[in-house]
Amino acid sequence: MESLIKFVQDEFVTKNELPEFMAGDTITVYYEIKEGNKTRTQFLEE
Repeated sequence: MESLIKFVQDEFVTKNELPEFMAGDTITVYYEIKEGNKTRTQFLEE
């Protein structure tokens, strides 16, 4: 059963490679918003 779970995780679970960051670092993320035929990008910096 454990090998089946590992197989499913390896094949179907998307892995996000994220950079390492620490407290005090500035992080900027963005989200693309589509409204009809218009697209805009919303940024958030923390």
